[in-house]
Amino acid sequence: MYPHWFNRITIKHVKLTLIVVWVISFGAGFIPFAFIFGSRLINRHASNPERTRPSCSAYTERLGMLKMYSKVGYSIFFYIPMVLITVLSIRIVYVIYLRKIQRREAMKKKHQMENSQEQKQQKKEKKAVLQLLLIVGSFALGYLPPTTFHFVATTSKPKTQSDLHMQWWFGQLEYITLRISECLNPIFYNLSSPKMRHETMALIMKIGGKSNTPRNTSKPVCIRTLDQNTV
Repeated sequence: MYPHWFNRITIKHVKLTLIVVWVISFGAGFIPFAFIFGSRLINRHASNPERTRPSCSAYTERLGMLKMYSKVGYSIFFYIPMVLITVLSIRIVYVIYLRKIQRREAMKKKHQMENSQEQKQQKKEKKAVLQLLLIVGSFALGYLPPTTFHFVATTSKPKTQSDLHMQWWFGQLEYITLRISECLNPIFYNLSSPKMRHETMALIMKIGGKSNTPRNTSKPVCIRTLDQNTV
């Protein structure tokens, strides 16, 4: 019954949902990070551990706030949703597998072979499973390393030079994985949707000054009509 609920969604519902999401993101994401993090000049030639920190990082006196936020905020906005997404994805894959078994059993009872429609259905199911795996993998790749880095960096202090190097490389790695995840999202969406690929190509062609829509090259035809004064 739940697929029919989508028919009840209107533009108004979509706008309200987007407003709520943006308000929550601004209040629970932008404001705390703008207060905890900042940009400052760092003496790279100093002997203290602060010289290895990036210029745009958390204020030392506010690390306690970041530690609290990494436990509460990340759990609410990242860890719990990721667990739910993983559980739901496993459930969906399991349901798809059961339906496939049921169809095979029904075909065996009727002594039927796999037809083109069944092959198309299996292809769609494999595509859906692959899409779920890509979404879960991209989410984990983008947000597990940064949240883990913030938690580790605020709960443990590097004691040796090796620890400092390890923390620095961990910080570089989590930044790169987040950027890679952001770049992969549009690629995954285009791979999963022919309509999305068509619109993406149309946008690229439009930006490039070209259009992939056929143009009408025929010359306009002038039609003259006879009136009463025409001989």
